Amino acid sequence: MRRKKSEDKMEIFERDIRRNLIITQVGGKTATEVLPSPSAHLMTNFYASDKTTSTSLSSKSASPKFGPATWNDFHFPPPPSIPDERIYAQPNFTLPMSNGLKKEPERAGTAMRMARRSPETEKVRRISSSQLIMGAELGEGKHTIVRECAAVGLGTVAYKTIKDRHNSHARSALMDEIKMLSLTNHPHVIRLLATDENNGLILELAANGNVREYLRSQRLPLPTAKLLAICADVCEGMRHVESLGVIHGHLTPSNILLDEGLRAKISSPRGPAHHAQLRYSAPESILENSFSSNSDVWAFAVCCWEIAETSCTRIPYETFSNADLVKNAQRMLSGHDNAVVPSFTESIPRGVRDVFVRCFEVEPQARPLFAHISYFMSKYHASLD
Repeated sequence: MRRKKSEDKMEIFERDIRRNLIITQVGGKTATEVLPSPSAHLMTNFYASDKTTSTSLSSKSASPKFGPATWNDFHFPPPPSIPDERIYAQPNFTLPMSNGLKKEPERAGTAMRMARRSPETEKVRRISSSQLIMGAELGEGKHTIVRECAAVGLGTVAYKTIKDRHNSHARSALMDEIKMLSLTNHPHVIRLLATDENNGLILELAANGNVREYLRSQRLPLPTAKLLAICADVCEGMRHVESLGVIHGHLTPSNILLDEGLRAKISSPRGPAHHAQLRYSAPESILENSFSSNSDVWAFAVCCWEIAETSCTRIPYETFSNADLVKNAQRMLSGHDNAVVPSFTESIPRGVRDVFVRCFEVEPQARPLFAHISYFMSKYHASLD
């Protein structure tokens, strides 16, 4: 970890971006397409659930205003006796979509019913649960459980459902996930194959599970180049999500899955409506219930720190309690020099390291887009050829 100074601005070669990228907006589309010029030589293909407890921290503000929170706005459970990355904020969001990359972040009070009315979920293939043969448990989340499953016509897949069907919050989270995955179509985003009559998700199976458990199971750490290739895959998946105007809102190593070739696929996009882990949340998300593609960029950089710097042997802010995380976010938004952010060592190539550092800018709009991050990671991988 390093202390963040307010004047600490890392150069990411904006002139190089402008020279090698053509940014266009076509028609009335809200998504911005970033296209490489012939000289850029970008390489976008790289080689390469979430077990939680019910302990939670609510970041709902008791005040009706959206200004910076005070200590009176937070109600903490007793801090854990040991550092625990399974701590959640529960912003009261209900609409997972943004209309564009730079739209004003979603805030509390929007209506979940708008997501449910969308026709996207109606287009998802439906199969009967009688066509599913459940296998071993693969993992579980706070409200969900994932099992290996044999599905008629689909082969071996993963089946995700909620633990308690009477839990309305869990049901809405699952519906949001169905909606978002129905919009995506990318090799680095887990594929939604079908749903059943209980709104269980039939997903493509990632043979090596989530990246945290995989890396921790290895006797020897993977080379840095391979770890960065995993990060690059995640960036490409998030670039696709960003281009759709979708907010992931829940990006952690536990939601990054690896296939048999160690290619990464992001999973569990839920939008800003549901649980967000504090250790991966941007300061504006912790204190102001503000989620956007910019806060996804922050979460991505924290994931990259955990993966590339520690091989998932450490968690971010490992010595911080819940209260410490909130206090640190307050220091960031107040411009204090003693705020702490994850730091990258020289084991990470300079160009990639610089763009990762820019992801921790306090001002959300100052953070790079996933398209920009992809550009610098592409340059690094091209240099290895």
